[in-house]
Amino acid sequence: SSSPSSSSSSSSSSRLYHHQQQRNNDQKKSGVYGLVGLHAPKDFDRLAADAIDRVNDIISDIKGQQEKKVLWKHRSNSTGGAGVVEENATGEKSIVHQLDEISDTICVVVDVAELCRNTHPDREFVQAAERTYLKLQNFVQTLNGNVDLYKSLVDAKIEEDESQTEELRRVAQTLRQDFERGGIHLTDEKRRKLEVYSDDALRHGFQFQQNLIDPRQIRQVELKNKEEIDAIPKWIYSRSKRGNQTLIPADHNTMNSILRVCDNREVRQQMYQAGNSSPEGNRLVLSKLLKSRNNAAEILGFSSHADFITASMLSKTPNGAKVFLKDLSAQVRDIAGEEFKMLEKLQKQIANGGAQGSVRGWDILHLMRRIREKDDYPDINTVAQYFSLDGVIKGMNEFFGKVLGVEIVVDSLIPGESWCGEAIKKLRVTVPGTDTEGIIYLDLIPRQGKFPHAAHFVIRCGHRQRNGGTRQTASVALVCNFAAKSFSREILLTHQELETFLHEFGHAMHSVLSDTEFQHLSGTRGAMDYVEVPSHVFEYFAWDSNALHFLGRHYQTGEVMPAELLRKLKQSKRAFAAMDLQQQIVYALLDLELHSNQINVENSSEISKLASDIQSEHSFIPSEPGTSWELRFGHTVGYGSSYYSYLYAKCLSAEIWHKEFTNDKIEQGGCTILRDKILKYGGSRDPAHILENVLGPNALEKSFDGGFYPNSSHLLKEFD
Repeated sequence: SSSPSSSSSSSSSSRLYHHQQQRNNDQKKSGVYGLVGLHAPKDFDRLAADAIDRVNDIISDIKGQQEKKVLWKHRSNSTGGAGVVEENATGEKSIVHQLDEISDTICVVVDVAELCRNTHPDREFVQAAERTYLKLQNFVQTLNGNVDLYKSLVDAKIEEDESQTEELRRVAQTLRQDFERGGIHLTDEKRRKLEVYSDDALRHGFQFQQNLIDPRQIRQVELKNKEEIDAIPKWIYSRSKRGNQTLIPADHNTMNSILRVCDNREVRQQMYQAGNSSPEGNRLVLSKLLKSRNNAAEILGFSSHADFITASMLSKTPNGAKVFLKDLSAQVRDIAGEEFKMLEKLQKQIANGGAQGSVRGWDILHLMRRIREKDDYPDINTVAQYFSLDGVIKGMNEFFGKVLGVEIVVDSLIPGESWCGEAIKKLRVTVPGTDTEGIIYLDLIPRQGKFPHAAHFVIRCGHRQRNGGTRQTASVALVCNFAAKSFSREILLTHQELETFLHEFGHAMHSVLSDTEFQHLSGTRGAMDYVEVPSHVFEYFAWDSNALHFLGRHYQTGEVMPAELLRKLKQSKRAFAAMDLQQQIVYALLDLELHSNQINVENSSEISKLASDIQSEHSFIPSEPGTSWELRFGHTVGYGSSYYSYLYAKCLSAEIWHKEFTNDKIEQGGCTILRDKILKYGGSRDPAHILENVLGPNALEKSFDGGFYPNSSHLLKEFD
């Protein structure tokens, strides 16, 4: 056997050769987003057509196998040949592989189209991507209604065959459920209606998100005097000058920046009201979206869209999630009440006994900032100096190499691969000694028309290819909006942005490090209220001294973040944490209730009243008359009925962190459980079983109707 040093050297040389070989291969496979053949908007049509042709070829093969199966059965009855039975069993198993290949073939194009329509600066690309996304989603609907495919899967009886692997049986089960949730069991008339409702929901979801970034839909606030202009940050003013006018767009980022730092209450009020009453176009779009979703769910035999979605989740029922949310709300209310009293006290001091002494919605972020400053909490820009984007990425290699056993390097973009010039970065992730490899694109700088939130987009799923083939390389994009700081040319992250980045990076690691045979359950392709758990565990690294030794170094001096600064940072984290948690509960409850078929969603005033009532009942932040914050809650589209997943994840990740990552386990390198017992399986195992394997048999509680929800005790301890 070789010595460790020679083995390491050989392994290093092998990796260098592999990386060079990979780069040579990549040169032959260039395309925007890494999709081979995508160079211009028109290419989307061809790529979609090629994908559809390939899928139709696979369907023809399946049909041919079904015809052979009839012959096999006839021969078996005639001859009783065991070899025929064995050949038939192999054919039964192959149907799952073929259906998985169909899914992979479509996803390679449709996932890029989804990313493109949210990130590409060229309007022609965006429109082409939207057309392709709709075309392929419609094609998927027809596949979900293909009775021959469904019958081939059901006849194979893979789910009941205990001689097969757990992953194969789970993929067969989810594929069957996908068919049935697409209405395969319905009459032709009902199936046609389902297709219409599903198409409508997709279309309305597109429009809702488009309105969020359409400058024509975003209201503007005109500042008319020097006092108002002087009260806003200079970087906002410089972007908002229009001839003799100063027009401030009430987009999410600009609004929140002004609400935090602007001392002029009238300006804050104008921004808050403008930002929380637009886009007006989403009022009708939201009603149509909710109606289409509920109509589709009812045709499938569910009482609501919320029931439809949660049936395949960890929670199993919407009531399970609601019980959890309302219980959590009750437990944090007293702590949040004490926090709100601090805001009231400061507002009364500012008003000096005047009529402006009550706390309004536009005061919350401003008062929180002032209290943090008053209590000697760290200055946001001082902290940001320890988190240069380049420094964080560099530190990730060393730190996650230690914790997860991976290598992360900045890789060169192939000509034509980027969708926004030098603004896009590419990371290559490898696991030494294995064939596990992945690509992470970073699109982190804000620009007009770009998706306004932070998100992880899957481009291509990694999985072990059939018959001993090579592993398909996973590829994802992390999309964030980290604005440059005025005092530095480098991109410096606030601590909150670091936490966001690590959250999305956790999703990326889930995609890259999952080791599944099938792409259908690779990485984050699993129950929504489970796949958020690993990413929330990653958020804890933003607060851990061991992690920050690598991730938090001063952008000029290289100095590690001082322990006292980290202590103050942790202290600031606890400030208003209960109120922040309340707001997440409000979002989650509204998302569930909107999709529970309990109100007339065609009446937009009922929707606004529901949002206001939930806000009033579960939060101390006042619901302001004339505002409709639900119009800009973009997660209604992507998370419909599943936004509660974030709070499930908060509770479960808190328990995982306190059990597996405390007591210097990171320093000792004892955290491979994250890779080996969670990330490795992607969605290929029952999430309840994965969690019980990590946390013990009592990891989940059960609601009266069979729903599952996590224990919140570890999360609540963090408020002590």
